[in-house]
Amino acid sequence: MNTHDRGWRLNHGRRWRGHRPTLGEAMRAGNDAIKAVGIVAAIVIAYGIVGRIDYETERALAAEAAAADDRAALLACLNGRPSGHYFDNERGERVYLACRGVEEINVGRLKG
Repeated sequence: MNTHDRGWRLNHGRRWRGHRPTLGEAMRAGNDAIKAVGIVAAIVIAYGIVGRIDYETERALAAEAAAADDRAALLACLNGRPSGHYFDNERGERVYLACRGVEEINVGRLKG
């Protein structure tokens, strides 16, 4: 093998000097490849964990917002205002639901 070939090989990413790498050179190249694969795997795993945390946070925030909307609708309903809930009837009209407020019902004395 001539020196021109050796220089080209080293300049283009080959880390060994001969036609084939020695056992030590091959193990060093393999260790570098294993490190690179490990780093890429760690980055992918970290990205997956962060994505899962973001997803769970979004779900929790959406559930909290829905619960707040339900509480506001219940409060509006108890005060006799439209709750914001509606449906479309058979004539194509939008109908809002409104409660009549709180009603006290006397059921008699309790035994005691």
